[in-house]
Amino acid sequence: MTIIGVKWMDELITIGKLSKISGVSTRTIRHYEEIGLLSCAAKTETNYRLYGEEEIRKLEKILLFKSLRFSLGEIHDILSSGENQRIVDIFNDRLQNFEQKISELSRSKEILTAVTKIYKLHGLEYVNNYRLMKEMIGMNNVFVKIFNKLDLSLQIKILLELYRTGSLTPETLKEIGTEPGTRLLNELHMTIVKVLLNKVDRNVEKNIIVNLEKIDSEFADELKKAMFTFDDIAMLPDVTIEKWLKKCDDEELRIAFSESGKYVRNRILNNLSCERREKIKRSIKDSNMPSLDEVYVAMTNLVEILREMEVAEEIRIERFD
Repeated sequence: MTIIGVKWMDELITIGKLSKISGVSTRTIRHYEEIGLLSCAAKTETNYRLYGEEEIRKLEKILLFKSLRFSLGEIHDILSSGENQRIVDIFNDRLQNFEQKISELSRSKEILTAVTKIYKLHGLEYVNNYRLMKEMIGMNNVFVKIFNKLDLSLQIKILLELYRTGSLTPETLKEIGTEPGTRLLNELHMTIVKVLLNKVDRNVEKNIIVNLEKIDSEFADELKKAMFTFDDIAMLPDVTIEKWLKKCDDEELRIAFSESGKYVRNRILNNLSCERREKIKRSIKDSNMPSLDEVYVAMTNLVEILREMEVAEEIRIERFD
């Protein structure tokens, strides 16, 4: 901000004049003086404050840094520091803070865009299932990455099949790549199944699973695994969480925590050693917000560790009790 309207000469101006040309109230100017940010050049016999060019230029700097969201304490450090590197460090910290806020706003925009689309199709009844909505977004991101790498003719074929049938034929899946294509489609379909089961009464859900085991035990097993999500880890006993954490990667925990609830995050962190817990907390604070796709992958990997431990009979997960 540049203060204009002052004819530079040897004369000094009153606090009222300074307030008028700067747009800053006299009360604020006095406050800046009280905390050591600003000083007057002189005082009259009747104790009126007077200001010269140096004070006006300093006020310009204060207003500039305030517009850049620096605190008064940070502004004091900048103006009083004689070390160039110290000032650069303060500026870099603020740039990092801006990047963090931009990332958070981008995340909010991404989620709001998804919520808007879902609301138009299903209303508020579906929007409140936030966890499953994130899974759908994550799966969509994976699908888009695969889709972007395909030939134009195959892309068109996929779009036509999805439009006409809502699914893909085995032949098309082979063209995409049998294993990754099948896995992707199965996960997309499983997400839809999970949405349905999470909407029904708990007793109804149990009854469905029990009877499904008689009809298709393989699908029932896959469904039980899929119904256990990252947030469900908070329901496990401490001894199970502790065993699981020994095999978890701290970076994947950090990424997963960015989209988990406070209770889930604290429940898991409290089962870590003090040193490891503080390390992850610092990492969360100092790192940029991961994408929803990265969160989905991290959560999936961490839950998969639990599943592998259960298969190896290292732990027991009571999900459908």
